[in-house]
Amino acid sequence: MNRAINKANKIRSIFYGLKPVVTGLIIYAAIHFGFEGQAESLFTWKNVSIAVMAAGVFVAVLKYKLYPLTAILLSGLVGIALFS
Repeated sequence: MNRAINKANKIRSIFYGLKPVVTGLIIYAAIHFGFEGQAESLFTWKNVSIAVMAAGVFVAVLKYKLYPLTAILLSGLVGIALFS
């Protein structure tokens, strides 16, 4: 029984260590594909508004416990309103 608990703890620690790696890969992919081929400045109104919207969603999900699916749908609606 002790061996099974030890194995479960090892697996749990492996997944705990993978969280920052996966987060870093997602952030890298978003930056790489989001700004690929742009000859314009990084601080355009579009990029700044996306950063402000992302920060607002981050705060809403963490501080106000907004359901992530609701945050995604509201972000999509705000994005459609701003960029179309």
